[in-house]
Amino acid sequence: MPKLITEMTRAEIEELVANQVLDPEEQEIEDALAAGVFKSHPDLPARRKELQEIARNTLRKKPVTMRLSNLMIEQLKHKAMAEGIPYQTLINSVLHKYVTGRLVERD
Repeated sequence: MPKLITEMTRAEIEELVANQVLDPEEQEIEDALAAGVFKSHPDLPARRKELQEIARNTLRKKPVTMRLSNLMIEQLKHKAMAEGIPYQTLINSVLHKYVTGRLVERD
């Protein structure tokens, strides 16, 4: 079983990065970084604070009570297990896709 990055020495991490093969999109980003195409935001601390606040507000969750049949809960748990995620995360994902118009019906 491979080591977690937190269990690796600096030398192991450097070797891993040195041997990494980038896909064309990743290589394009690396080349642009090396060429200085990307510039830091003029007020990086303020921008970071703004983005952190947006993330906090986006990720804040409120408990909700729903009445679902036992069968529905079991089906959700089964589906979530097949996806490798907790069933409440699956419910949240389906609801998010629905309200953002990205839920796709299948026949």
